[in-house]
Amino acid sequence: MYFISTIIYKLYFHPLHHIPGPKVNALSRISYIRHGLLGTTVDNVNALHAKYGHVVRVSPNEISFTSGDTAWPDIAGFRTGKMKGHSNMPKDPAWYPPPPRNAPSIIVANDVDHTRIRKLLSHAFSDRALAQQESLIQSYIDQLVNRMKEVTSTSSKPVNMVQWYNW
Repeated sequence: MYFISTIIYKLYFHPLHHIPGPKVNALSRISYIRHGLLGTTVDNVNALHAKYGHVVRVSPNEISFTSGDTAWPDIAGFRTGKMKGHSNMPKDPAWYPPPPRNAPSIIVANDVDHTRIRKLLSHAFSDRALAQQESLIQSYIDQLVNRMKEVTSTSSKPVNMVQWYNW
């Protein structure tokens, strides 16, 4: 019973059920893994796009787009127009691990927390706020360049740019 209900869910009620593609891709990752092991993933995805169009389901929880221009609004765009009322997609933990000590982060925050954090930060990044900070930022840039000139003129050793930029 569980097996049959899982098949029905994945084919007809899963959030990605409306994305075209082979039914086997909606049911299992076996085809996706097989092509990955054989090194034919790109050829397979290209063939799926040729048959099913610009958006195709390549596994139960993964889809492929042919263009970033069409994909970006659906994946990470503002929730206006046709996407109004839909929640944002959660970040994949494989690519966005939780922050150290589970500190709040706007990058991996859910919709409610993201909105709250964004409201707090938005004033600091307005045109007016950035224009007011320009002289301060410029002074730090000048200081960085001057100190680097001093260090590089007295020594021929390589400079660790990561340390300098972090400073």
